[in-house]
Amino acid sequence: MKIRQIRPIHTETTRTLRWARLLLILAGASWLLGSTFPGAARAAAPADNGQIQEQIGHRIQALGRYDREREARLRQRGTDIAREADAFDSSRDRRLQESLGQAIAQAGRRLAVERAAIETAIVAATDARRRLMDGSWFQERLGAIILGETLRRPEGGPALIQRVQVDAARLRRIEERTLSRLDAHLRHLTAQQARVPDAARDLFREAVQSARRSARLLDAAQDTWTSRLLESLRTDLAVQRLPEDYARLAATVRAARRGHWGVWGFWEYGAPSLLGIVFAMAWVGSATRRDLVPDRSSAPAVAGVVPSPYQWRREVIAMSQSTTMFSWPREVIFGSHVSQDIGRHAVKDNVEHAMILTDHGVSEQGLVEPIKTSLTQAGVVCEVYDQVSREVPHTVIADVVGRCKQAGTTLLVALGGGSVIDTAKAVGIVLANGGVIQDYEGVDRVPRPIPLLYVAPTTAGCGSEASQFCIVLDTRKKWKIEIFSRKLIPEKIFIDPILTRSMPPELTAGSGMDALANCIEAYLSTWASPLTDALALHATRLIADSLRAAVANGRNLEARQHMALAAFEAGLAFTNAQSGAVHALGHSVSGMFDVPQRMGDAILLPHVMHANINADMGRMAQVAEALGEPIAGLSTREAAGRAVEAVKCLLVDIGLPTTLDKVGVDKKAISALSEHALQDTFLRTNPRMLNREDIEEIYENAFVEYADLGSDFAGSHRVTVH
Repeated sequence: MKIRQIRPIHTETTRTLRWARLLLILAGASWLLGSTFPGAARAAAPADNGQIQEQIGHRIQALGRYDREREARLRQRGTDIAREADAFDSSRDRRLQESLGQAIAQAGRRLAVERAAIETAIVAATDARRRLMDGSWFQERLGAIILGETLRRPEGGPALIQRVQVDAARLRRIEERTLSRLDAHLRHLTAQQARVPDAARDLFREAVQSARRSARLLDAAQDTWTSRLLESLRTDLAVQRLPEDYARLAATVRAARRGHWGVWGFWEYGAPSLLGIVFAMAWVGSATRRDLVPDRSSAPAVAGVVPSPYQWRREVIAMSQSTTMFSWPREVIFGSHVSQDIGRHAVKDNVEHAMILTDHGVSEQGLVEPIKTSLTQAGVVCEVYDQVSREVPHTVIADVVGRCKQAGTTLLVALGGGSVIDTAKAVGIVLANGGVIQDYEGVDRVPRPIPLLYVAPTTAGCGSEASQFCIVLDTRKKWKIEIFSRKLIPEKIFIDPILTRSMPPELTAGSGMDALANCIEAYLSTWASPLTDALALHATRLIADSLRAAVANGRNLEARQHMALAAFEAGLAFTNAQSGAVHALGHSVSGMFDVPQRMGDAILLPHVMHANINADMGRMAQVAEALGEPIAGLSTREAAGRAVEAVKCLLVDIGLPTTLDKVGVDKKAISALSEHALQDTFLRTNPRMLNREDIEEIYENAFVEYADLGSDFAGSHRVTVH
């Protein structure tokens, strides 16, 4: 095992000592300057009464000019308000007439619609009654019955006659009942038509009263507002200067002309400067020291070697809401067939050997050949490894690292979904830093940048191409290792919608729901910022508009383009805002039961949203609007509930499983799942603090069909049945 040399003193500590020495020198200089020059000069200046009186006079004249200008502005404002009030009064009759005209016209349109509806219903009922009375309805139905029975019994005979007689008797009974209902309906419609004139008078009278009432309310509101403004102006005009104001002004001028007390003016300049420097030193020292926390666990446990107390690691500090830190990929190439330009970009980066990482499914679909051809034609030697597993086991990483070292690989090309991309990141970590992948679990534990990494996603889902995350499965512990570092961002990202057209419907649906989970969790995250909000909401709208179409027809290039863009935006949003409980609980499910991460996230998403609904209903309502839900006129809670229902409807529409037992998860494992989920780092940015009981409840609900949940998902009038 390789042991890194431990430096006795951290660089940050040395930098702190330099700052301290510099600040002490500045403190001494401020003491000397403040003590020698300003205070002494001021103390030596005699107080001249003539100059004092002159300055007082100038100040009083300036106050007088200010008061006159202020009074002129207030009087002009009063004149303007009075003019506006007169104009409003003169237009009262015109406004009332317009309001009456609009109300009467609206009532007339409503009455015409109702009258036309009644007349149409009467005509339809009369026509139906006529067809019953003249026997045409009976003859049509009986003829159809005879034809059907003849086809079923071509031999005829008494059985056919008896069956036709039974059906004819049944038709007669139906005819009588229908005729009776039509007669009652016609009487009701005729009575409604007779009441139309009276209803019209009542309707117009109500419209006129409503218009007058609205006009009175508007007039009263304007009068109240005008009176309030005029009263405020009168109060402001009544404010006058008092003798005490001028006395305080004179005292201020005299105090300014007097010499400052203290030893050589130190209290005026030296003391404030020294105090500010002391606070600056304390702040710099505490900020630097807080970032440096002894880490005795990072050194390898080797017999006879004691970890040094001077080995340091950087702790994660909660990001302030007023601070926005945003990571953006180095270069993004978006468009159809852009993946075929990988060879040209590799030549620019002086690549000699490239390792293409992909899985067996992508290789079978023929997506590797164009990229391999592009690299070969550019003169780059390349090798293909197409045995990447779905959940990124650590054993595969060790195998690929050995191949890359033997071949002298300088470029990793990840062609596939999130598993392939995470595998490439993990291989790059070990190639650049040595050891095993478990050594780098946690935040900012990757010392050196990974080799060149090109990414060409073939799924529109997890957004791993834009993220700083790498998730690896420790197959011995059945535990997912989470690695977070800015050094994992790929060098170039080739987003080619053509690569996603070969995805089967189930993979398209699961990947799309994975992207949606990234959007919603990033928007609700406690680390969300205006930049991540814009990306998350736009990606949510794209998914709501295009995912169903992409699942229904995988050759729909427009839907594929929208989903590819949405997945990239969602990846940017969640890598900067981080995720929440959906991913935390999903990691446990996929790690213990070999369930694809996208499936677990899709099933858990509506249940976690419901658990978080009270944390920020306003944001949840914005999610509902982005999902295309009509929330106008709804309360905030009802609108937030629509977001949960919209996700459930989308999940059902694209045909994905809706409960965990349908993907092979054992309900008896809820306790173990909850224990693992509680230790997941993504829980810290969830909008609601979840304890063990809350997590177990979410898992419990994820085993229940939507129709059986009853009114748990409050806030919506729709219930989707799977």
